[in-house]
Amino acid sequence: MIQKLLTKYWLPLHVLTLFFVMSLGVFSSDYLGTAYSFWFSLFAIEALVLLPTIFKAESLVDARKRVVSSIEDDAFTYVGLLLVVLVCIQWLNSGCVLIYFPDADIWKYGSPRFEWLPYSIEPKPALNLLSVVVVLFAGVMVIRNGLGKGGRRFLLEAASLVSGGIAVYTVLKSHMGVLPYSEWALQPGVCNLGYFFAFWFLIASGWGFTVSRSSPWSGFVRTMLWWGLALVGNLAGLLQFSTGIGVIIFCALGVVLLSFRMMMLISQHASVEKKFRFAMGILLLVSLVVGAIVFFLPASPIKSRVLKVGDASHWSEIDSSRHLRANAALKIWEEAPWTGVGPLGFSHYLGTAIEDVEWKQFKMDRRYVWNDAIQILCEWGVIGSGILIALVIIQLIPLFVRLRNLFTHPEGHEHVAWNVFISLDGYIVPSIVALVTLLVYGWFSSLFQCPITFLSWFFVLALLPGLLPSRQSRINVARGEFDE
Repeated sequence: MIQKLLTKYWLPLHVLTLFFVMSLGVFSSDYLGTAYSFWFSLFAIEALVLLPTIFKAESLVDARKRVVSSIEDDAFTYVGLLLVVLVCIQWLNSGCVLIYFPDADIWKYGSPRFEWLPYSIEPKPALNLLSVVVVLFAGVMVIRNGLGKGGRRFLLEAASLVSGGIAVYTVLKSHMGVLPYSEWALQPGVCNLGYFFAFWFLIASGWGFTVSRSSPWSGFVRTMLWWGLALVGNLAGLLQFSTGIGVIIFCALGVVLLSFRMMMLISQHASVEKKFRFAMGILLLVSLVVGAIVFFLPASPIKSRVLKVGDASHWSEIDSSRHLRANAALKIWEEAPWTGVGPLGFSHYLGTAIEDVEWKQFKMDRRYVWNDAIQILCEWGVIGSGILIALVIIQLIPLFVRLRNLFTHPEGHEHVAWNVFISLDGYIVPSIVALVTLLVYGWFSSLFQCPITFLSWFFVLALLPGLLPSRQSRINVARGEFDE
């Protein structure tokens, strides 16, 4: 038992701990677990090097050599360290003073100690961002260089349960009128918890619905946890805290993915029992959600938000505000195009970039540009944005390489592409849909400004390549041999 825990679950448990620590920010807007995140990040990297996952026919010494060699050859190691150094400099070079110029009757921030280095107006937001970046670096390092397929699946399942548990807690608190959850439900902003829950709701649709033959009770508990937290919990959080258009888009995608999952079960010739459990579970889920919204929670804010989507004046106001915010952010970016103005720099410099009569357009979400790409460019600069894009590309390369190798037709197997596709891990398609959806949605919102959503996106992107089968297994799937 101890050996299995150390060789299979030790490293994913460290990454899950990082995920949980950063999720504590949900319960307090001023708390991101900064000190804890640094320590747990150190523990995760230490576990990766000293006690890595041991594969078959491999000793502990061999596993350590493999991991060290993998870290040294991984481009993410060096690019990720650059990002950590950049944000660390922002923190160390923070502390700009607000100065009043009586001749012009204006207030302006003074220059940082070192004008040519990255900086931040205040040290605390920069330290919080540094904690997020360090967790991102440590977590992705462990995922890329230390986790096998089993560990990656465990991490996805466990993270979806954690997010579902948080969703259930926050939804109950909002219905009890506890602040700030009740305010988040009544008037969700462009950076809201709904996107975090929506992301894991979409991913949860790919669960394998497997029941352990050796321990049916364990399989039953896992199934109940999945329905109760990963799917229903995250769906409840999505409905409660997302905007009206977010509810429509993510629920529609959820229906498509669950239908897709049913089609895959049919194509894989799954047992009648498995297909029946899935179909009955979906019907029960729909009944619970519709019943709760329509009958049990008549004062729920969900219906009013969804109906507001058809209000043309609402969209006109949003479009006007987005245009004004984007112009202001680009104007602020010109202050420091290479290094940016630091975390929360947009909100600090906003007063210098707009006219007094335009303040009414910023009555809510004053910290956000309502466009993640422009806000990252404004606050991280060309250098920081370039490093972030490089990290995404580095993680996409192995995914595209594996997909290309996987769908190369072996001789004598004409239908290999379809057989390979339907034999893929159930998490592959939902994860790709969730990643792409949030990336596109971020162009019209500021969802990545929420640290736990930002980390979730990068963690899942790092997990994907390892979930794809190896090239050697293509002959088996070409013959239609699928694992239940």
